[in-house]
Amino acid sequence: MALLASAFGATEAASSIPLPAGGVLKTTFKGKLGYACLNTTLRAQKPSVFMSRGCTLNTIKTQGIQVAKDRALLNVQDGITMLDWNERHGIRFMRLSSDMFPFGSHQEHGYPLEFAAAELKRVGDHAKRLGHRLTFHPGQYTQLASPKEDVVVRAIRDLKMHAEILDLMGLDQDSVMVIHMGGVFESSAHADRAEAKAETLARFERTFETLPEYVQRRLVLENDDVSWSIEDLIGTCEKLSIPLVLDHHHNSIVHSSLPLLSYVPRVDAIWARRGIRPKQHLSDPAKPTGTPHQRRLHAYLVSRLPVEIDGWDGDLMVEAKGKERAVLALARRYGLWDVGEEWEVSGASSEAVANSSDHDKLEVNVAVPTPPKRGKKRKVEEQEDSSVENNTDATPPRPATRSTRRKKV
Repeated sequence: MALLASAFGATEAASSIPLPAGGVLKTTFKGKLGYACLNTTLRAQKPSVFMSRGCTLNTIKTQGIQVAKDRALLNVQDGITMLDWNERHGIRFMRLSSDMFPFGSHQEHGYPLEFAAAELKRVGDHAKRLGHRLTFHPGQYTQLASPKEDVVVRAIRDLKMHAEILDLMGLDQDSVMVIHMGGVFESSAHADRAEAKAETLARFERTFETLPEYVQRRLVLENDDVSWSIEDLIGTCEKLSIPLVLDHHHNSIVHSSLPLLSYVPRVDAIWARRGIRPKQHLSDPAKPTGTPHQRRLHAYLVSRLPVEIDGWDGDLMVEAKGKERAVLALARRYGLWDVGEEWEVSGASSEAVANSSDHDKLEVNVAVPTPPKRGKKRKVEEQEDSSVENNTDATPPRPATRSTRRKKV
């Protein structure tokens, strides 16, 4: 497994999780470590195990909606295998893939989820029996503060689907769904940044109040790495009692005026008021130096736990390309639990899966028609899942870039 360099130094190459060269580090963190959406070990084996089998709209139009439902059922059923693998390896926190139900919230081709209710409950019961926490992170196209009504309508449909999945699984209040505020939209060319942010927050508040209760009680905001700092969001979160996820990597790019640690008591108070166990996000930049845009990409592993995590009572989502391997590397580095060294597949194969921009292109042995190969898509850095088809015409937040005109030859 070719392990990438992290922000604090390069790690050695190995086919298993390496022991730290300087010995086991100390920490008082006792929460759960988790990974997002994809287990690279299970994904690379044959038959493959993963929760994001998808299809194209053209496949649905030509072969019918049953294709999407069949793949959705396989996605849900593989959740049992992933939970069992996590339990064997000491991981009890996982983000579910938002691609579990292909086009499930689509305006024209969306479908009710009752056909998968029994399987969802089976996975949810298994997670509760094992004591595992499951969460969601809908994609960056899910924007409640957009000034475009059609974008907001799609976002609400998407959030309703995610909340319904968690409800059908029978999961408690700790199973939240995290979103970003999204873009900052000026009402006029003369509006300054502060005014535009105030208008965006006001739109979000108005939209939030219209959401059904089963969506509101699971919704969580996160500071991002483009526009919205912890400081920007905490007032709205306190006002509406919306928990706030502190993302350490994002905070290193879009700063607040105070150190991250100073916000933890206020943020944790919101989680406590709602009776929800707090969570934070951790990742290292693939390129520690460079422009903010270059530093947004996630590294394969995470070098170490942040000092802010010492003594903190919450769970930490590790958003690294190495997925489960990044979690196990941290667990081994800090002696959090015993980590075995034997793996079902080669590290190189797992890394290829982790760095693939389209997991559905890899060979999969499933009892449904294989979707046609897709064309190359622009890489979306913030998205953990492999598809954004449910909201393809929404406008994602992105940093301003200078346009260049191509010279005629």
